[in-house]
Formats: sequence, structure tokens, C-alpha cells
Amino acid sequence: MSFDNQLALSIIAKQINDMGFHYKNISLRNAYDVFLLSKKTNTQVAFDRFINLKNPLNCFLATCFQVFNKPNSLQYNSTEETKAYLTTFNEELNDDRLRSIRHQKTERKLFIKSRLEIIYKSFFDTEKRQWLIKRITDKSWRREKLIQFGLKKPKPNA
Repeated sequence: MSFDNQLALSIIAKQINDMGFHYKNISLRNAYDVFLLSKKTNTQVAFDRFINLKNPLNCFLATCFQVFNKPNSLQYNSTEETKAYLTTFNEELNDDRLRSIRHQKTERKLFIKSRLEIIYKSFFDTEKRQWLIKRITDKSWRREKLIQFGLKKPKPNA
């Protein structure tokens, strides 16, 4: 892979796959990989062809720029999105309570979004629809969910 692709992949692993973009956090291991790769490629043009991922890639680069004390190799494109991202990142870096509250809120939001996507896809995909109907009609699954949401008490072990 080219250095541009390696750079993007290092960021995508954390930002997209591990939801780092939503939680506004970084992995120092990924950040260090990005720092080393930034020595071998121009970071500001490396993401030009990643149209849909440009913002998460650029935001990660901005946090790396800040964490590693603004090295020239980690220059990023400053946008309104990156400024807002860095503001939130810094607030959470300095306030554990705020970070915890936002983390829980983000977790709930992502959970609800994933469930709504399943429902939406079930309208158009027969297999997903059958799977969803099977899950909803399963008594043990419903009981498990009611216990998870605290609406029902678990059975005591006999």
C-alpha cells in the first residue's frame, strides 16, 4: 500500500471501526503510527480522494497535531468541523465527569441508531425482516431485553 493509504487506514481503524470519531478520543498507538507515516507523505493531500471520510480523517489528524505538539509533518486542513471537534476533545481531556456524561450519551445515540437501521433495512431485505420477526416473537429474547432495561426482574437461580 502507498503511504497515503497506510495513513488513512491507520486512522480509519480507530475513527470509523472503533467509533473514535463519535466518542472524540484517539488511540496513542494509532496516533504514533500516523505521526511516523506523516514523515513520509503530505498529510494535507493524502485524504483528498476519501470524500466521505475526509472529515473524520482530518479531525484525527488535528488531534494528533495537537497531542504531538504541532509538528510540521502533521499539518491538517482547518475547518469549522475540526475546530468544533478539537474544542470537544480538549474539554473532555480536562474534565472526567464531562467525558463520562458525553460518552454515555454517545453510546445511547449509537445504540438507538443501530437499532433503527435494523428496522429500516428490514423493510427492504426479506432475510433481515424474517430475522427481526423471529427475534421479536422469541419469548426468551423478549424476557432478556426486559431484564436488561430493568422492566423485569431476573428469575432466581434454583
